[in-house]
Amino acid sequence: MTTTDTRDVAKTVEQVKRCADAGADIVRITVQGRREAEACMKIREQLFKDGYDTPLVADIHFQPAVAMMVAEAFEKVKQLWRGAHGKARGSKTGASAQKKVQKASKCAAEMNGTRV
Repeated sequence: MTTTDTRDVAKTVEQVKRCADAGADIVRITVQGRREAEACMKIREQLFKDGYDTPLVADIHFQPAVAMMVAEAFEKVKQLWRGAHGKARGSKTGASAQKKVQKASKCAAEMNGTRV
């Protein structure tokens, strides 16, 4: 998993490359909001330009709209739930959001030829 500010495309790309060079099969990137989601496409594009096709997983912080933005660029979208700070898992809002994230993840996998 990267520890960079995802909005810093150059640093995040370098960290993904180091993970891949060290043998990582996948690399997780935190995506807190829309600005980070917008950076994800740039990160993916730069990695492809540099010859890296390591699958990327987006850790989304309870924002289904952000998950849909990232689905086009990454192979997997993982939703992080609010837990005690937000609606409990299984609430109507949580269930609806979970369905949207599952749809985004399936969409990402289909577009990128991978399994969910």
